[in-house]
Amino acid sequence: MDHKRSATIYVTIYIIAFILVNLISMNWFIRFDLTDNKMYSLSDSSKQTIEKINDPLTIDLYFSDDLPGQLQNNKRFVQDLLEEYSAYSNNVNFYFVKNDENFNSKAQADGIQSQDVQVIDNDEISFKTIFMGMKIRYNGKSEVIQLLGVNTGLEYMLTKSIKKLTENKETIIGIVKAGTKEHKNENLNTILKERFNIKNNVLLNDISNELNLLIVNGIEGDLSTEEITGLLDYINSGGKILLAQGRIKPDIQTQQGTIIESNIFNILDSLGLQIEPNLILDKNCKQLMARQQTGMFSIQRQIDYPFIPSINNFEEYENQITGLEGIQVVQVGFPSEITYTKDDNLFTPLLKTSNYSAVMKDFFNLGAMPEINPILNELNESSKVIGGKLKTNNDGEILLITDSDFFSDESIAGMRIVRNDINENYTFIENIIDVMIGDAELVSLRSREVMLRPLIDEAMGQENSSLRTRWKWIDLLLPSLIIIGYGLLRKRSREKRSKYLMEIYG
Repeated sequence: MDHKRSATIYVTIYIIAFILVNLISMNWFIRFDLTDNKMYSLSDSSKQTIEKINDPLTIDLYFSDDLPGQLQNNKRFVQDLLEEYSAYSNNVNFYFVKNDENFNSKAQADGIQSQDVQVIDNDEISFKTIFMGMKIRYNGKSEVIQLLGVNTGLEYMLTKSIKKLTENKETIIGIVKAGTKEHKNENLNTILKERFNIKNNVLLNDISNELNLLIVNGIEGDLSTEEITGLLDYINSGGKILLAQGRIKPDIQTQQGTIIESNIFNILDSLGLQIEPNLILDKNCKQLMARQQTGMFSIQRQIDYPFIPSINNFEEYENQITGLEGIQVVQVGFPSEITYTKDDNLFTPLLKTSNYSAVMKDFFNLGAMPEINPILNELNESSKVIGGKLKTNNDGEILLITDSDFFSDESIAGMRIVRNDINENYTFIENIIDVMIGDAELVSLRSREVMLRPLIDEAMGQENSSLRTRWKWIDLLLPSLIIIGYGLLRKRSREKRSKYLMEIYG
């Protein structure tokens, strides 16, 4: 009888504990994420955004039935992520739209795009039209996210869309038209218009008070008196400016550079930002494709081009978000050195070349081969500042990068030329805009994914080929050596045991 009562008590305790654990887990949960950037956990940026949701936010999920295996995994990943969002706010709700006879028409009406995917069933290959996407609805507004082909960055896209729906403010960015050189900014427009209201061809002598930030492409030629007055008034009133202004104009065809003449440099000098009339080269640089003659044949090969430094070593400043968090590489084309001439702490260097740099002055030979350009054998100077941010009056800021084409479609630094090229210039632009307009929550989230971590020489900031070769052989041989070692130890142990048994039993 006592045994039965004890068993009943234990069973009752287990049931109560099970119910309590489930009730607690409905409102509180924990996940162990061992990745260094916590890629599989909801970021603080997303949590802060979710906390600001005051009204119901509904997410309609469109996933076709009988998805191929990999896409089924994507569906599960999306569900897990949204469960975390809803766990942090009772205002976030999501549901899967039922796959009935009206499913396809509903998906198309909500802006979800279809795609034909290859399906193998019973050893037969066929194509199936599927839908994968979500529609986020909040207070009569909506945003659509296509999920086909999305493997990384979903949390960023989701949080960005939620911020756009829940925030009442509108950020207006103006792209300036000034000087004699025309710039194309279609790529930049495409990226920024997802979140901001973009005004193109803004004139410096007619800057609207509604603009939150100005983007200025490299200026060639003099500004008029009215343009100078308008620009200085905007700066002195606390305006925020992204300025891509080089000092040397490169000509790839002639492989020569010329000094840019403009009174924009007088304005920058008055602010303490002196752009030197030189070119900064760096051994840690972008690779280009070059044609080389070998006998009767002409072949293409990858070559280092030190005139486009690859910056991958960024300084961290205490209690300051720079916009470089999570960035692996920023590439700057034909930069010049920045010298800050004032005795204060208002200028923060952000982009610096490595300690394998060189300074080219007077005559600017842009040739890529050391035999015709001797300075390429003299990359041994200390790092130089080629980008930074200046605080101005009334909380204004100027972000200066000494590459006139940094924002434009023609930027050779922004192009992906070789297959293994990593370029995050546009990510950096988005980050720095968020920082300057006081919306830095998305900065850490934008670059939050599995990162490439090459073995590099810290002094040079370049890949170390000997170290890479060493680890390649370690990876190749170590597993085999471990197995062989284990086998030898096992054999020795068995021999000792056999010898011991022989001594006992003869």
